[in-house]
Amino acid sequence: MAAPAQTVPFIRAETGANTLSFGSQPNFAERVTISVLDGASLEFSGTELSTRIEGNLHIGSGGRLSLVNNSALSLLQNDETLLPRTTITGGSIELDGINTELLLTAPQVINGELSLKNGATMTVRERDTGNSRMSFSGDNLIRLMDHKQPSEGTLKLRTN
Repeated sequence: MAAPAQTVPFIRAETGANTLSFGSQPNFAERVTISVLDGASLEFSGTELSTRIEGNLHIGSGGRLSLVNNSALSLLQNDETLLPRTTITGGSIELDGINTELLLTAPQVINGELSLKNGATMTVRERDTGNSRMSFSGDNLIRLMDHKQPSEGTLKLRTN
């Protein structure tokens, strides 16, 4: 984690597998950016992190963000038209567990994969109004899985 003077704090996974496990951190910062660079992975385990004003997420090609063991990550913005927006470009998000939740505003998914397992939830909304949308382009895969069910649901989205 880093927060140079007069800038937005960030959490960045640059290479290899990285795990954060630091309990509940509500109102972690005014703003925060989480970046998972190409080929790196970042796992939140047993961690709740939310921002007071806004946050965003960037996942590069081959990058992976995982939330497990009752983790909750809230990176909401007040206005979905503001930049920087959350982007998943060739990367993946995996959420696993009944109390695991990811909250984002207007994420853009390009050639990405989203996996929700065992009751995990992903919510897309603005902080104040509740309205927002998720956009997809390229080839995308959404997996809905439950260890109690013998089958898994898969939705492939291909857009131009």
